[in-house]
Amino acid sequence: ERQAWLRGRPLALTPTEFRLLATLARAPGHLFAYCDLAEHVPGYACAEREAKTILQTHVKNLRRKLGDVAAAPVYVIAVRGVGYRFNPDGAGGTTR
Repeated sequence: ERQAWLRGRPLALTPTEFRLLATLARAPGHLFAYCDLAEHVPGYACAEREAKTILQTHVKNLRRKLGDVAAAPVYVIAVRGVGYRFNPDGAGGTTR
């Protein structure tokens, strides 16, 4: 079984949340387009708008489990109109 940890505590992630975190964490700071993440994480090939919609719930749940505040996330960073990037140091912010 795969497990993610934060500050010495295991995170209770769904398989999709784990794949999302693992994909983002493999390339810290890299900006993943919505379509690329949707293809790698849930396994959908779709248009950008659909990919963004598919990912929003998973990202929201992952952020909550990481302790990210929706208004100012520090781990899973949104880049408006493009996608998401991961900041393992937790010193990020939403790029608008």
